[in-house]
Amino acid sequence: MTTPSPSHLAARVFGTPGAGLAAARGIAPSLVRVGIAGERLLASHTLAALQRNLSMALFFSLKPPGQRGDVDQLLWAGGQFWLMDAKHWKGSEHGRTLWYEITSREGDQLHFHRNGAPFKGGTVSTPKQLDLWRRYLSPHLVTSVIVLTNPEAGVRLGTSNRRTLVLSAGDLPRWLAGFRADGPPLEQVWMDELARRAFEMPAAGAARSARPVAPPVVVPPPVPMSRPLASTAASARVAAPTHAGSHLSPAVEWLVLAAALLGWAVPSVGGVPALISVCTASVLLKRRNRLGRRSRLLTTALIIGWPALVVNLAMHATAIALTIQGFTPYG
Repeated sequence: MTTPSPSHLAARVFGTPGAGLAAARGIAPSLVRVGIAGERLLASHTLAALQRNLSMALFFSLKPPGQRGDVDQLLWAGGQFWLMDAKHWKGSEHGRTLWYEITSREGDQLHFHRNGAPFKGGTVSTPKQLDLWRRYLSPHLVTSVIVLTNPEAGVRLGTSNRRTLVLSAGDLPRWLAGFRADGPPLEQVWMDELARRAFEMPAAGAARSARPVAPPVVVPPPVPMSRPLASTAASARVAAPTHAGSHLSPAVEWLVLAAALLGWAVPSVGGVPALISVCTASVLLKRRNRLGRRSRLLTTALIIGWPALVVNLAMHATAIALTIQGFTPYG
């Protein structure tokens, strides 16, 4: 694919990494430096992905209406929004990798443990942010993504769920590369609205500006803030996400469900389609869950397929027992 020109990138990238954190008050300078370093590392990966994928759009330091805090990045990719949060936590200690995992959720907070123990700064308000952005960006799908930007930090398996992905610095490039280049672009009505909410890095002694800017590209002139635009007919329909591993034709999911139903319709040989349905649905759901996605058809196929499999196995066991005793159950 031909690398897009800077003008193409300028039309899809707004704001500056770390601008919101740099302008925040009451935060220790050392924490601000670490936070900005993490946001810039995350930005280096997402900007590289945008160079390759013209369907993506990216908004840095984005503040939702009526809220004080901002989100590190809001990424449009695969037909949905991804709420990107950089965490530049410690990666190793005494030469050993530090492993992170979500251990619990309490209300609007997620609790991380490091090598099995809680640590300072390990409580994040991702669920609260996600719920707020889902309401604001409706009817689009929104999933939160927490990225451990320290290359030495590790993420334990099973940490992600359907609402929140947790990625290591090594996982991030592969995840970004999985989005299809021919994915649906963001509607212009939303592009304009979100561009107004992205902030650039404030200059020393100057107030924050609402001008969208993404170094090193050239940007449009200043645009004044305005209230959120109402959802229009153009944004009422959103194409399904096309991320690798979750891009399934609806026909495939219907076939899996049909196999589960066949398990009940053909008693003598129904165990085979029921087994195929259960195994296929389990594998596909596991992949989709890692990407924060759901599928009602696959879930229904599991609900129908498991009992069908159990009943068919019980019938075959009974038939074998009767055959041993001299009966012919299917004869």
